[in-house]
Amino acid sequence: MKRFSTLIMLFSCLCFVAMLSYGTAVAKQDGEVLEKVTLRMNWFPYADYAAYIIGIKKGFYRDEGIEVEVIPTKGSGLTTKLIANREGEFAGASADAVLTARTKGMPLKVLATLHQTSPVSIFSLQSQNIKNPKDLEGKSIASDPSSMKHQQFVAFCQKQGIDIEKIRIIPIAGSNFIHILEGKADSMLAFGYIGDALLRKKGHAVNEMKLNDYGVDMYSISLITHDDLISENPDLVKRFVSATVKSWDYAASHVEEAVDAYVEAYPDLKKDNEMDQVRGVVELMQSQYTKQYGYGYQSKEKWEATQDLLYEQGLIDKKIDINEVYTNKFLPKK
Repeated sequence: MKRFSTLIMLFSCLCFVAMLSYGTAVAKQDGEVLEKVTLRMNWFPYADYAAYIIGIKKGFYRDEGIEVEVIPTKGSGLTTKLIANREGEFAGASADAVLTARTKGMPLKVLATLHQTSPVSIFSLQSQNIKNPKDLEGKSIASDPSSMKHQQFVAFCQKQGIDIEKIRIIPIAGSNFIHILEGKADSMLAFGYIGDALLRKKGHAVNEMKLNDYGVDMYSISLITHDDLISENPDLVKRFVSATVKSWDYAASHVEEAVDAYVEAYPDLKKDNEMDQVRGVVELMQSQYTKQYGYGYQSKEKWEATQDLLYEQGLIDKKIDINEVYTNKFLPKK
């Protein structure tokens, strides 16, 4: 059954890619041909997609002379490598993954940040009595050791003085809550808005520890590109960012419409499940900086704090000029 569901998801993804690819040579009224680009997302369809899909449906990218092909990708680590190899123009990836890649010489740039803080949480059933960080010692946690979520968990443990050797790591992929619901693990890592929608809103009594409440307050899922694309075609980058921020803005104020567009694109998803998740994404889009400067804005101070955290916890082996990692210059003026 699980394999069948996976095949349906992959088929749906391929169908949507085909739908977006149709009409590559469609001309605008002035005779200009749309410029086709790829957007690699850092996972298979999940709530973040809605912030882009609504913009595609509303024609925000087409208005900028762009046709977008959305391609699911397995994890920010892979996504950053693909963009560094120029296997795609733009991507969604975790900011800490981009910073880590940049310290290794990958010429990547963050253009705008969707998640203004870490969305990662530790979920457990209340029956496990895991209320505080130290309660994790002697317990098990389901996590993907190769993921950026897990790296943030490592930082969380170090900041909270938790002996990670006393926690049994159960390797998983994705965020399947069956691991805690069936007692296969005492706790698990997941994006908070996913756990809230699929656990708490479904009536399960759970405890949640948000990593950003315990010192892991860093930029997360962001829009990235290759340095060379910025040099070669800054106008394309500016137009894509403009359409993207407009799409994010529209999704934030028209959540149900955004979810409808998203579920229409991926019909195996359920609207009831996705509504709460997309609302969670919209909450993550907000910060003191976005209120002043608009969606996607990034502060140098927070980027420096992100780098300091990763360096202090040994997740990167050197610091670099943080101005190499991000730019706000393509963001539309508020």
